Amino acid sequence: MKHSALIRLLILGAVAALAAYGVMQILDTDPAPRKKPAEPLAPLVRVLDAQATNHTLRADAHGSVSAADQLQIRPQVGGQLLSLHPNFEPGGVIPAGENLFEIDPTDYEFAVAAAEAAIAKARAELEIEQGKRKVAAEELRLLEGSVRIDQSSRSLALRAPQLKQVRAELMRAQNQLEQARTELARTKAALPYDVVVLSRAKVPGEILAARDSIGSVARADRFWVELQVAPRLLSRLHPRDGDRAGAQVTLLHQGQRYPAEVTRIRAELSDNSRMAGVLAEVADPLGKLPANSERAPLLIGSYVEAEIDAGILPDSLAIPRAALQDNQRIWLVDKQDVLQVRHVEPLHVGAETAYIPRLNAGERVLLSSPSGLVPGSRVRIQEAQ
Repeated sequence: MKHSALIRLLILGAVAALAAYGVMQILDTDPAPRKKPAEPLAPLVRVLDAQATNHTLRADAHGSVSAADQLQIRPQVGGQLLSLHPNFEPGGVIPAGENLFEIDPTDYEFAVAAAEAAIAKARAELEIEQGKRKVAAEELRLLEGSVRIDQSSRSLALRAPQLKQVRAELMRAQNQLEQARTELARTKAALPYDVVVLSRAKVPGEILAARDSIGSVARADRFWVELQVAPRLLSRLHPRDGDRAGAQVTLLHQGQRYPAEVTRIRAELSDNSRMAGVLAEVADPLGKLPANSERAPLLIGSYVEAEIDAGILPDSLAIPRAALQDNQRIWLVDKQDVLQVRHVEPLHVGAETAYIPRLNAGERVLLSSPSGLVPGSRVRIQEAQ
């Protein structure tokens, strides 16, 4: 019994010693420091770090090509249509000064001959009457002193009324000759500029009355394009005025470029689109000049895009159109890299680019999407690639 009690005492002592040792180890060991949570990284954004400068403004527009001067060819005299210009068919170009048509001149040549004969007769009658007047004057001289003659009687005695009559006949014959020559000249017609034929209504051999339509033509050396532009741009556009050229326009059609010039600005807005109408003139649209021979013809009725030179925007910042929110707000990053929202008045908004006034020093326009971000958020700037 004594031996068992001794063993239990030894075991209890060992346990107590181990417990004491463990407590001492715990007391002598410092607690492990807690790790601080990592601070979240600021979002990475792309910005436009550009400086305000002067920009050449290009206004985008569109419109359709039309004839600048479209004419109905109507002869002023009637008769048989003898011939048409070889190019008088749709699409043909007739050079300036070449006859468009010819009416049978036979009747008009006869009229000229008859008027010339009437003049010859009137001149002969005038010579006869002048001879009679000399005889009458001599007879009146012989009677002077024996017969009292008043002024009215003297005029009759000298055949003054008869002389006026034959002179009037001569003048009438001369007028008839001028009219006959004019009508003969009108059996042919030419224009002082190149024309392109739009349509033909008659063929050689037909009998025409005066003012019958032979066909229609348009000037070939210039066409018009009516462009639709925003009314706010009108203050930046100027039409041709005397020696001052109008605003320059570049027309774009099927990969070709055609220079043009603003000539007129309509006085009313379009009823449907409320856009302003700007008339631009394109020279040599059919490419007849050697300098434009490699260029495809620009045809009447073609739909074209256009770039209009709207002058210089001074001290302005060009930004992508997508960066302009609701046309009046932009997101930007200030010099402390904090996100801000700014209301701006755009100077001009194009299809791809918007122009705004200069920003404050250190401010940059946000290019990436601000989704999930709010004003006041701190961001990191993505380095340019």
